[in-house]
Amino acid sequence: MKKILVIEDDPEQKKIAREVIESAKHYCYVAEDLHEAMLLLTGGDILDSKRSHEAEVKWDGVITDIHFPLITGSKGPDGKAEPRGVEIMALCQKMGIPCVVCTDMDHHYTNWINRLMPYFNSDLVADKGNGARAWERALEKLLAKIE
Repeated sequence: MKKILVIEDDPEQKKIAREVIESAKHYCYVAEDLHEAMLLLTGGDILDSKRSHEAEVKWDGVITDIHFPLITGSKGPDGKAEPRGVEIMALCQKMGIPCVVCTDMDHHYTNWINRLMPYFNSDLVADKGNGARAWERALEKLLAKIE
């Protein structure tokens, strides 16, 4: 059983991700913003520098969206969620944790993210519109990186 952290803010996608990962007999925790993800990955609270006991979990891998808020409910200067997934990819690379991006290519016009993948040793699954199949592909790619 692998311990997989998912970072996703869309309620429907969170549910699908959890179902796919848990049905494959892996532990899944879903964080919905950068603040929670950083607590879980590093134990550091980016808002007040406290330590978190949740970070004692050794994550085997991460599947992240690209656009999600710093804190649930917050938006970037243009009123939209910012590409925080890039920060997660960089942190995962630094910590040696395999990472896969699962996003909706059409929704966020994320062709630019494709060009970043080699620099972060990450893979991209860009078809969340296909529901469970996208999360299955993301999990498959992540497990290949772990093993």
